[in-house]
Amino acid sequence: MAADERDEQYLLRVQDKALAERLTRLLRDDPAQRPSDAEIELNFEGDHSGTLTVGGDVFPMHIKNLPTLVESYKTYDDVHIVKSNDIGQMVVVGPPGAQTPPGDEARDGVTPAMRNARARHFRPPVDVPPNVVAQVEADLLTVLNGGAPDDVEFVDVEEEYVVDENGHGSWQPALPVAKVPVPRGGGKKKPGPKKQGGGQAGKKREPGPRSKKAKAAAAAATAAAPAATTAAPAAP
Repeated sequence: MAADERDEQYLLRVQDKALAERLTRLLRDDPAQRPSDAEIELNFEGDHSGTLTVGGDVFPMHIKNLPTLVESYKTYDDVHIVKSNDIGQMVVVGPPGAQTPPGDEARDGVTPAMRNARARHFRPPVDVPPNVVAQVEADLLTVLNGGAPDDVEFVDVEEEYVVDENGHGSWQPALPVAKVPVPRGGGKKKPGPKKQGGGQAGKKREPGPRSKKAKAAAAAATAAAPAATTAAPAAP
């Protein structure tokens, strides 16, 4: 296939069972072994009508819009699949001489899961007045800024999960926790253990015999320092 060519795909729904089996057999056979009088040809006569020719037999067809796109895939090894196209219309082929079904939409889609899908899954557009939309926008901005809309009060309720004696649990409002009053200043200071070897505060300690000897030696060194300075000869 050239780069500028597109792969044309058609989704056929055949109402005649004999024609459906005939088309299946022709499409599965090798095109080289297909009889010359078994050509399949689509002829469009407008936007939503035309004919299908199979081996000289002409069948009326009508093009229906699908409620949603249908994806088609290809595979060459039954393992890896590649998406090849999006199909938004279906060709409905009827028996010779049959009237085309009314309407331009296949309401039930392709599979039973899409039966009346537009009414069941796609809700109609909601008609909301512009002033209501503006009011809702203003209320949302008020909530985002930490406020509350008019005539609305926000209440913060704390809950806890409580399990009863039968093992059934439920969320219930949390009970307030009782606060214990604390005196100012942090309360009275507890007395610590007394230090060993220490006396009471403000009482002078008596010096021991070792400290008396140290004081006497320091006094003797202080008295000898001026005498040593006086006995030193003067420099010439």
